[in-house]
Amino acid sequence: MSQRKQDGMLFKVSILSIAVMQATAQAVGGILNTMAASMPDVSAQAIQSLSTMPNAGCLAGLLLSPLACKVLGEKRTTVIGIVLSIIAGCAPMVLSDFTPILVSRIVLGFAFGLYTPLIVVLLSRFYKGDQLAGMIGIENAVGSVGSAICSLVSGLLVVLGSQAGFSIYLLSVVPLVLFTLFVNLDDEKGSSEDQAQDAEVAPKAKAHVPGAVWGIGFGLFAFFVFQLPMAYALGTRIFESGVAGTSQESASTIASTIYSFFTI
Repeated sequence: MSQRKQDGMLFKVSILSIAVMQATAQAVGGILNTMAASMPDVSAQAIQSLSTMPNAGCLAGLLLSPLACKVLGEKRTTVIGIVLSIIAGCAPMVLSDFTPILVSRIVLGFAFGLYTPLIVVLLSRFYKGDQLAGMIGIENAVGSVGSAICSLVSGLLVVLGSQAGFSIYLLSVVPLVLFTLFVNLDDEKGSSEDQAQDAEVAPKAKAHVPGAVWGIGFGLFAFFVFQLPMAYALGTRIFESGVAGTSQESASTIASTIYSFFTI
């Protein structure tokens, strides 16, 4: 790929677009109180797991992503992950039983785990140095903004029904089209061979993870442990406080709006 093409705005938008949905597995947390009201036979803890269980699927996707790339290539793996996230993400719109909905949420996490780690890998293939650092910074910002927008839209759509908020995952169609049409990875084999040759030439250094990195990782883990249940609890507390009147949908909208600003 020519340097001119990868520096073009359309190419950058296309490759960064796949980061929009990377942090949206918990974007529906604010509307779960409305879903709980529509499923009185399901416990509150089970409903809350719809926001947290995608993380288990994501872990499985992360573990299988390198194998999938070796077999299918980076572009096919990314496209399959995005398509799978659209299907699994929107599945609760047409499912009525809790168990299939829970399975679809786990599959959604698996899809995210399959392709989201490849964003940085792809960026590092086309950009170097300060330009790479800048693109990774933009990628993180895009993910945060995407999560905030999806949380807000999900809360607004809940007035159409307790499961209408899951339609936010249809937004993945946009990065799917952009990435498929404008990011060319036909030279994946040659690029992989070049990287392998570079690895052979480069001197081997012993890997070492600084203590600060472990500390930051533990801090982020603790942060998300407290953050993930917050969206569901927020909608419930708003409804119980009477701020939203007697409407679960209004409570979900308010909770999702607050949560969307928090994710930024």
